[in-house]
Formats: sequence, structure tokens, C-alpha cells
Amino acid sequence: MDDQRSVMPVSSLLTGQYGIDDVCLSLPSIVDDKGVDVILTPPLSKDEADALRRSADTVRGVERSLGI
Repeated sequence: MDDQRSVMPVSSLLTGQYGIDDVCLSLPSIVDDKGVDVILTPPLSKDEADALRRSADTVRGVERSLGI
């Protein structure tokens, strides 16, 4: 990527963004030659944030069902 620091929707481990921890989801992120540098947190409506948290719960449920 030639260290372009592009903004891309990539999946990475969340560490508190939107109140979500310890699950990988796709959010817009600044990507450099080493990978994800910054996970961006654009403003979300309450409904959007709730839906994102439900998605995180679903991913966690799949992880548990697979023993991950």
C-alpha cells in the first residue's frame, strides 16, 4: 500500500470503540504499511450503535459455538 495511510473499512480487534471490546468488526480505519493504525469512530445514531453492538454479540456467539 506504499504507506498511503488510506481510510478503508477493515476488520480489526475493537478495544472500546462504541463500548465494544474483544471482538473483530469492520470499521473505517486508517491503514498504513504496518496495518491498521487508527480505528475511526464516526458518529452513530442510537439505533446504529445498538445495531453495531448486536452485531458484536452475534460474532461473539459464533465464536463461542465454534470454541474459539
